[in-house]
Amino acid sequence: MDGEVIVLQAGDPWLTTSSLRTIGIFSDEEHFTEFADKMLEKGIISDWGYKSLTGYYGMGRQCDIKNGALLVSKEPVNPSIDSVDL
Repeated sequence: MDGEVIVLQAGDPWLTTSSLRTIGIFSDEEHFTEFADKMLEKGIISDWGYKSLTGYYGMGRQCDIKNGALLVSKEPVNPSIDSVDL
């Protein structure tokens, strides 16, 4: 495995699978945090949302936005067949 990427998705308030769309894929926490900083500056997310998305509260990196919610996950890059649960 070559590591992980950070995936930011937006969806409806319940984050139903069919509503999710990818907003961005980030190579590391620093790049994601820069993006989150801009969302906070523009009022897209609250201070609580910023802390949630950047992992301040631990797992469950998600927050509400106008008309929906955001979800952050970490996904493997080039996983081996032995490292995935299928």
